[in-house]
Amino acid sequence: MKLMNRLCVLLVSCLITACSQSTMVQAKPSGPIVIEYDIPKNSAIGETVTTTLRFVAKSYLQQLVVTVSPDRGLTLESGADQQVFTNIETGAVSEVQISVILSDSKGYVAVAAETTDTNGRIRHANKMIKFMASDFDATQLKTIDGGTGNNVDDSAGEQLILMPAEVD
Repeated sequence: MKLMNRLCVLLVSCLITACSQSTMVQAKPSGPIVIEYDIPKNSAIGETVTTTLRFVAKSYLQQLVVTVSPDRGLTLESGADQQVFTNIETGAVSEVQISVILSDSKGYVAVAAETTDTNGRIRHANKMIKFMASDFDATQLKTIDGGTGNNVDDSAGEQLILMPAEVD
């Protein structure tokens, strides 16, 4: 019985402690950097594809460390070295150009940004970028009718009928 009473007291004290904690602890702060990138074009397997990563500072940053690493399906040709930027003003854009070679029909690159603000606070932002291989070649494209820009389509397929959607 004494053990049960002690457990009840412990449980009540834990509940009181949990309820008295600030709600800010539960909220996830927004990162001080926005990661943007050019959408990679589709390419053939074995072809080099280049894209530019942009890091837009939401606030003044003492330091920005960018790490790019291949995940799977490709090899990173350039941009693999860790990039360090310092004294970045609010709204400033830092760029890193990367080149990859696809070894599979799709591949991913992991981008990690570590920021340090004026108070020495370190925060992270991450992004995965997908690269795709083209699944067709020039001979599989539809022919263009006399250069007018109209696609020649000899198929007699069914037309698409658009139906209104209902939302509950």
